[in-house]
Amino acid sequence: MKQTSAGVFAAGFGVFLIAYCTYMYFRPDFCIRRSGRALEPFVGFGGGVIGGATAFPGALPAIWCNARGLTKLEQRGLVQPYILLMQIAAIIYFSKVGCSRPQPG
Repeated sequence: MKQTSAGVFAAGFGVFLIAYCTYMYFRPDFCIRRSGRALEPFVGFGGGVIGGATAFPGALPAIWCNARGLTKLEQRGLVQPYILLMQIAAIIYFSKVGCSRPQPG
């Protein structure tokens, strides 16, 4: 399996966010109504992966909430606790395995 550096992943995700924001600017009424709840665990997992690589865990869940047509208050009620839990999970993870910094050289 080929690995991608975090910098390349972050840049690619940044390009995705720019494209998404541009699309939503010109078509703000886009809404997914019939996906059910089956995809939500994948959105949460994807947000965790993105959060680990870019330190921006709430991006994918926020996009998902927006695509589902939730109000701003509903989005905040879901995304803010998600971000809090992801940050707590990261603190627990790093407290167990440690966090090493790259050596200059």
